[in-house]
Amino acid sequence: MSVLRRHRILEDDVRRVIGHLKAHKTIKKNDMLHRPRLKKKKGQGPNEEIPWAHAVLAGSWQQAKLKPGPNNADVLYTKENDVWKLVIPEKQIEPYLRKAMLDTDSKMPFGRDSAYHHVQRLTVGISRRALYKFLEKQGVLQITK
Repeated sequence: MSVLRRHRILEDDVRRVIGHLKAHKTIKKNDMLHRPRLKKKKGQGPNEEIPWAHAVLAGSWQQAKLKPGPNNADVLYTKENDVWKLVIPEKQIEPYLRKAMLDTDSKMPFGRDSAYHHVQRLTVGISRRALYKFLEKQGVLQITK
């Protein structure tokens, strides 16, 4: 199981990691990437470390085989089982799934388990619960197809 699959992937964290990768080209063990603390803790500072920042990560601009995002935007990829997978932040899950399902060239199945398997082969950050919640909203679309 990937380190990224254990943690929430927030859009601001992805932006910070992409900024660090652009500036330094890699993330080393002693690099400290911080974000504002999500929950206040007694005796702790205002910042906390991004827990998944030390996974194997690469930006879309670093390798030719990694596709950029929409409008040639920089996106983040992680290596899982020798396969580069797209990192999807929480706020981008629904737009990504909508595009993946409704695109004319899409090969994403409409079945619950098969759709989850398809998404897990290509991305990191989309949980089973988030996918099922999205598929619940697509009931009319599934009936018409």
